[in-house]
Amino acid sequence: WHVPSDSNIYDKGFVGESRMVGVVGASDAICATWFGGKLEYVHGINIMPVTPITEALLPAAYVKEEYEQLAGDIANMDPAWVGFAVAAHAIIDPATAVKEV
Repeated sequence: WHVPSDSNIYDKGFVGESRMVGVVGASDAICATWFGGKLEYVHGINIMPVTPITEALLPAAYVKEEYEQLAGDIANMDPAWVGFAVAAHAIIDPATAVKEV
């Protein structure tokens, strides 16, 4: 479900749109969940639960790419999901992320 920019698993159109798969079907993958298509939903649902092992499951190089997409819209993000974006940010920049709490 991680899609780094150099991925060849999914077509280039998908890789340009997102860094995380929300739903995988028999012949497609989309950046959405059954309850909505906002990027914070797709990212947040896929990193739940945030625990000490989360950092090992989400490599920093990957999170840097995904967080760049999330960071652009944090001000407009559904407040219930901001914590997941901050948790991702903490993987790559804990000192700055703690100030976002």
